[in-house]
Amino acid sequence: MNMKTTLGLILTMLGIIGVIYPVSVLTSTKEHNFSLLIVYAVIGVISVISGITMVKTTQDA
Repeated sequence: MNMKTTLGLILTMLGIIGVIYPVSVLTSTKEHNFSLLIVYAVIGVISVISGITMVKTTQDA
């Protein structure tokens, strides 16, 4: 595994956490900061998409 694949996997994992975290905060607390939760979710989705794309496009030599 080369460095790009590893970075793609790390980005994907952090993105999944970034998507799950706002959902868990939204369901567990009564006080919500919606703008912050939306920012976390958007950054998570961007990380997941970029991580998956990086893993798919990296060619092993």
